[in-house]
Amino acid sequence: MLPFPGGIGATANGLLVFSVVAAVLFLFTLRSQPSLKRAIIKTIGILFLAAIARDQGAPLPLILALLFASLGDFLLAFDGERNFQLGLSGFLLAQVALVVLFLSNGSTTALWLVEPWRIALALLILAHSVRLATILWRKLPRAMGGQIVGYALVITMMGVAALGYATPAVVAGVMLFIFSDTLIAYERFMIDVEVNQHPWISPTIWVTYFAAQVVILLGTLSAIGDNGLSIAA
Repeated sequence: MLPFPGGIGATANGLLVFSVVAAVLFLFTLRSQPSLKRAIIKTIGILFLAAIARDQGAPLPLILALLFASLGDFLLAFDGERNFQLGLSGFLLAQVALVVLFLSNGSTTALWLVEPWRIALALLILAHSVRLATILWRKLPRAMGGQIVGYALVITMMGVAALGYATPAVVAGVMLFIFSDTLIAYERFMIDVEVNQHPWISPTIWVTYFAAQVVILLGTLSAIGDNGLSIAA
């Protein structure tokens, strides 16, 4: 079932279908050599989601988050340490935009008092961020210490801010985003053997990351107003 009214003829539904098709196509290129064509396939899926956000009148921070994420996707589609660092910066900006979105569009800690699971999940996010930052601190050059701490802080802020949303889909999407980021760190810095011995990692990173963007988009649209979405508010 398509989430927006109007069937496949609706602009938002059409864009969502194209986005999913692009994401599936990229799965088949994961083992391909980096190329401009591969980078475009990777990037266009999230750009379609940004177009949906624009079409549905979503808040600017959500649109910016998707655009920054697509920039990160494009840069990470190529090899090289510089591209990797710039790509991570794109994702960092996307997460900062999501923090702004959550704090400025109805996020409230009042929910925590009536739904204690939110407090438990916030503590779990904090513990996870501290543990991940500690592991990376030990493995990476000290010159990257500031980046490690900054990234862990932004991830924590994003997760905690999302927990103030009443819509569970937003929380679920952010958890998928954090999980995907964790796998990237694991793949890049923590595996001491060839990545080819862990063929599940790259597909899992992509699937959870893309799913996170879709769920955050739909959950946010549902939370900020009556958009006629068929997902639960």
